[in-house]
Amino acid sequence: MYGQLRNEPWQLWKIATTDDFVDGELQADETKASLKNDKYEINSEITHQGHGVYMRKDTVKNISDETLTFTLLHPVFTFDGGEYEIYTQYNGWQNESQGQWLPLVTQVVAATDSVRSASGAVPFMAMWNCQSNRGYAYHYMPDSSWEMRAKRHYFPGENSFVDIEIGIESSNTHIELAPGETMALGDILFYEFKNKLDMDAWKLHRYCIDTFRERKLPVIFNTWLWKFARIDFESTMAQIPAVADLGAEYFVVDAGWFGTKPGWGVNIGDWFENPNSGFKGRMMEIAESVRAHGMKFGLWFEPETADAESEAVKNYPEYYFRHGKNFFIDFANPEAADYIFKRVTAIIDQFGAEYVKFDFNSDITFDKSGNAFTKWFEGYRCFIDRVRNTYPDIYITNCASGGIRMTLSNCVQFDSFWYSDNQSPYHGMRMFRDTLLRLDPRTFERWTVIMSRDKMIPAYETEYAEHIFSTSDATWDRVVDVDMSYLKGFLSASPLGFSCDIADLGENVKKELKEHIAKFKKERDFWVNAEVRILADTPSVLIFQYNDREFNETRVHVFTNKILQRALTVYPVLNESKEYTLPDGSKKSGKAIMDEGIYTTVDGNFRMKEIVLK
Repeated sequence: MYGQLRNEPWQLWKIATTDDFVDGELQADETKASLKNDKYEINSEITHQGHGVYMRKDTVKNISDETLTFTLLHPVFTFDGGEYEIYTQYNGWQNESQGQWLPLVTQVVAATDSVRSASGAVPFMAMWNCQSNRGYAYHYMPDSSWEMRAKRHYFPGENSFVDIEIGIESSNTHIELAPGETMALGDILFYEFKNKLDMDAWKLHRYCIDTFRERKLPVIFNTWLWKFARIDFESTMAQIPAVADLGAEYFVVDAGWFGTKPGWGVNIGDWFENPNSGFKGRMMEIAESVRAHGMKFGLWFEPETADAESEAVKNYPEYYFRHGKNFFIDFANPEAADYIFKRVTAIIDQFGAEYVKFDFNSDITFDKSGNAFTKWFEGYRCFIDRVRNTYPDIYITNCASGGIRMTLSNCVQFDSFWYSDNQSPYHGMRMFRDTLLRLDPRTFERWTVIMSRDKMIPAYETEYAEHIFSTSDATWDRVVDVDMSYLKGFLSASPLGFSCDIADLGENVKKELKEHIAKFKKERDFWVNAEVRILADTPSVLIFQYNDREFNETRVHVFTNKILQRALTVYPVLNESKEYTLPDGSKKSGKAIMDEGIYTTVDGNFRMKEIVLK
């Protein structure tokens, strides 16, 4: 599992203190390795998690009688030289999860120096052996800034070897370990894959379903793209019954409710209701109306940050530190973490919030302490755990300018992610496709931001009809039209979100969305346990397969773009020995369907068709 070469310690770890590199007596087999010298001890263990998924855990312990300062802490996977390609993903505002394969000529690096753990890149890397048509996927679960590096190394003669190096970001690392102190280097999840298209991501999805907290897949309304920060009492009260009638389960008030001044950015850090703007002291009436309509009330916070002119920074300067123009809670300081916990929970208690969206729109990109934010993360994890322990049933969404904290490690504590501020369903499908490679579909929300207009002639010789428009990015600067079938396909398998003027939608649009939400709720037990395969991804068509683990039920979603054909054949993955009922009522064995495929018509451009097999 470590690769083909294991005869040297540096082929398993790259560890360095201020005065030496990794050295000592190595003992290793297929699942365990250890190294010990007179200063520190390193241990590594690989365990099988099921379904071909493995977990590697590495620790380093200071066994000397003096404090050691480590400048490099990286587990390594080593392979013989060969022809490889490396896959990484860029992750930025409105452009989350943009992946690309690159030939490994010298080295490929993915890294972030940010406290937001998916800023610029995500802790996921895949390696494809072009000679054997096999690959490995590596998922790092850091509590620090991090880096992943695939590198070809010179070997004597005309030879080389390749290693995958994964660990704490090293550009400014000076991590101190006291005598007897042990440090975990971050878990690494990995598995072999044979399908380069989706990297056998269903293995990851099974692991997530088995391991992480139970997912609820709720239906959520959020005020942000409806009103941005210009929320007001009257229109919000009028929106509540329309949202409830649609079938939403949570009604969330986003930014604009707090502070003393108009707007939201200038009020960050002052977590008390704004008496002069927003609801002007009447938010309790909003919360009570939400509950009276059968929904749960939620609020937006950005607890990590505060404006320079906020009352919080003025009154408690010792709890904040400055980075650039922004001030940040020092989660490494227990008193500061306790202060922000009490401030946030006081508001949760005051308004009976059962949902919180924790956002993080600023960034810290340099840890002056030199510990790669490990101490900051430790305090932050404790903060989230305290919120969870205080409110066991609360739903917590993770956001950071969209999906810039959307990582596997954050799945442990959070219910789901606000996956992007770009709310175009077309961009959203691309993000969904690529994010599936590193997260399971239950963990990232999919949002609908639409308006409808009637008196439009949609095609030649047709009557006036109602048409649906969606935002094409993070605001309403640009819009695109969207077909209801595409929208329904997009609103599947994940927590469903709506952030628009529901009351202003046409009656036909509301009726269809209401029916879709009711259908989604009936099928929620299927979606909450579904794993996903990508069956096709071309410029014309994107095809997903959702199935339960036993392949008793399979749903194939065929999304078309601009397409120059009337029909296509889909080849799902099924249980060969089981018999399935097809949409036309006929029955076939799984083997016959896999051999012959399913011939199906397509309904035109930018549409979705669902094929259900039971």
